Amino acid sequence: VARLSLSGCELTDVPGSLTALYNLSWLDLHGNAITDVSDISLKLGSIVRLNLAQNHLADLSGLRRLWALEILDVAENELEEWSSVLVLRNLPSLSVLNVRGNPFAKNATEDYRPLVFSAFDHRDVPLVLDGHGPTSQERREM
Repeated sequence: VARLSLSGCELTDVPGSLTALYNLSWLDLHGNAITDVSDISLKLGSIVRLNLAQNHLADLSGLRRLWALEILDVAENELEEWSSVLVLRNLPSLSVLNVRGNPFAKNATEDYRPLVFSAFDHRDVPLVLDGHGPTSQERREM
């Protein structure tokens, strides 16, 4: 199995049984009740595309060792600070990140996008954030 959707299954954590799916590269877990991804790299070490949107995540630190990850959707979770995505900045292949609908994105007193782009700017892979790359205005603010 290379692709698996467990969306809307009322999961509260990432199933440990996923470790048996060695070829799994695409996983959709959106619309569940997942609150903790602290040991996800032990379960999904070679995942390329991961959808964790519409869960209850307040911390992304468990994702920092998903070295093969290219596309990550964590929209509509419970991320309070834009800096919560900083743990992802050293993932070498991450090229698409969706954070829309999180408290820091909805209630921002400052625009988070230039801050995120600036934090990810040291990498060879350009970042697409919430559907598009940096605007010329955001480039000036970086």
